[in-house]
Amino acid sequence: MNNLNLMKKFDYLSGKKHFDDPNMINGFYVESDTDNLTVQFLRKQVMIAVVESEMRYGYDYWFNTDLEVEAYNEIFPNNCHLYIKGFHVNKEFRNKGIGSKTIQRYFKEYSKSEFANYPIVLHAIPEQNTVTQSELIEIYKHFGFQVINGNLLVLTPIDLSDLK
Repeated sequence: MNNLNLMKKFDYLSGKKHFDDPNMINGFYVESDTDNLTVQFLRKQVMIAVVESEMRYGYDYWFNTDLEVEAYNEIFPNNCHLYIKGFHVNKEFRNKGIGSKTIQRYFKEYSKSEFANYPIVLHAIPEQNTVTQSELIEIYKHFGFQVINGNLLVLTPIDLSDLK
């Protein structure tokens, strides 16, 4: 076994990287470590869609809302969250369900990871010349996210309307 194949096998077995396709050409590629979770959809070794996230510690320094501290403590019991810092689908592949499949795969990987006990947070900021911010917020709501304030959304089992 050459060094490249040995490294691929080690990465796969260590749980840090996983390709659905053993040839690493098409399908999902998942990478995670103690602070990051990334899911990519590849076609012919080209990234078509990606969801990237990282653990963030603390919340009160950037959440500007009317929620009380007690509400934040209920949403973020460990004072941490998984922040989606990027969700992108290449323009020519939009409106074909690839984004939905990618974020659904992200949720699947999230649910079986060490991150599963933390809420997921994101800012709904549309790319230029795509959808409006309100349309993007509705897309994320479809996946279970709730609005904390403006374009800031959270995925948590807690119903935020009970906290306001």
